[in-house]
Amino acid sequence: MVFSEFAFPTPNYHFVSQTAELPTTAKLVGWPCVVKPVSLEEGKGVTAGIQTICRLEAAFALARRHTNEPVMIEAFVPVDDCRLTIIDGRVFAAARRQPSSVIGGKSPAPARVSIKPGTAIAPVE
Repeated sequence: MVFSEFAFPTPNYHFVSQTAELPTTAKLVGWPCVVKPVSLEEGKGVTAGIQTICRLEAAFALARRHTNEPVMIEAFVPVDDCRLTIIDGRVFAAARRQPSSVIGGKSPAPARVSIKPGTAIAPVE
């Protein structure tokens, strides 16, 4: 929303307040799509890469657990995850976020990683 005010290109989006609005909104913005509670920060309640109405309904329910305000349904654009902080209409800070990953080894990542509840992730020898 802020980006379009400053003439940055933005994906198609619509605001939704009820589950019944989801099928029509998904057709308008296109698949895959993203669900965003607009009143929150740090990606809370955001689900990206949604490709089915069932996943869209589940993502909407998750977002509604975080807010009672309308939720943004937005077209998914596969780009780097960037966070901008804008204060008084000026970019104050910018950061590119990268998902965590496992590098190395010959077997798939799940075969090399052991996750035990309450412990840190450790490589399997």
